[in-house]
Amino acid sequence: MRALLKHEVAKMTTVNGSESAPSDLAGDMCNGVEEIAEYTDDTIRATYHKCSKRQIPAFKLGGQWRMRKSAYRELVELLEREALDKALASAREGR
Repeated sequence: MRALLKHEVAKMTTVNGSESAPSDLAGDMCNGVEEIAEYTDDTIRATYHKCSKRQIPAFKLGGQWRMRKSAYRELVELLEREALDKALASAREGR
């Protein structure tokens, strides 16, 4: 398993003397292609293809595809902004 980043360690909480992952991280994670497909409202086959082609912000951990919901939302927001900018530029040009 990878080493934790400093900000992740800072978020760790102590429960009964042992460290545990922050609850917000667990709720932000999609584990497996099936869960990613459900979250992105896509088929399992299409989701696997998008994961393997790096079209969505997914990564493999222990042989299983995983994705942070927040990273997917950021990607969608970026694509929305790009589409809006393009539409506005076209409108300015009089198309």
